[in-house]
Order: sequence, then structure tokens, then C-alpha cells
Amino acid sequence: TPVFERDVLSELETTLSAAQLARMLERFAADVEAQWAEVRAALDRGETAEVARLAHRLAGLAATLGARRLADLLRELEVTLEEGEGEEARRLAVLGATLAEAAARSAREEARGRDPQVRV
Repeated sequence: TPVFERDVLSELETTLSAAQLARMLERFAADVEAQWAEVRAALDRGETAEVARLAHRLAGLAATLGARRLADLLRELEVTLEEGEGEEARRLAVLGATLAEAAARSAREEARGRDPQVRV
């Protein structure tokens, strides 16, 4: 199953050049990796409000590019944390880490496919 919904990327292609979309995808990959590291650290510190804030921000980024599965999981993580369900939040965080890694890898592949000169 593709990480990114084709219709969302196609819509972005109507307003952005291939190079611009490639840069946007590369930036997304870097942001996901950096922010997911912050999520893990905040979880380890027990800072649930910070994890919820980061999950919310990452969900928005993922949705913008059509990474719906990641966005949905992050929203679920955010709600779970707000409801105080710590054990379920940890389970979702493990799944989220896997999806975040796949999304970053896929974003770089998508970027490279649109602009071979993009640094990945």
C-alpha cells in the first residue's frame, strides 16, 4: 500500500513544479524523522502533553501530503493521550514509529522520482 495518496500528490503537482514538490517531500522526510525523535524523547520523559502536541503537528504535515495512515494514527495517539490511556498510547507510538520511518523513506523515494538532483 502506498504511503502517499496519489490524488493528493497529483493535486500538489498542479500548483508546484517537480523540483518544488521534491523539496517539499524531502523536507517532510526530515521533519518526520526529527519530530518523531522528539516524540520518543517526550514519551520517555512521560510528557504526554508534549507528545500530544507533537503528534498533532505531525498529523497535519502528514495529511498535507496525503500520508493518511500516518496522519490518522497520529490523531489517534493524540486523542489517546488526552484521554489518559498511557498503555494504548505506547502501543500506538510503536506503530507510529514504524509508519513514520516508512513515510520518511517513501517521501525520499517520491522526491527522487520527481527531481533526481534532490539530496536524499
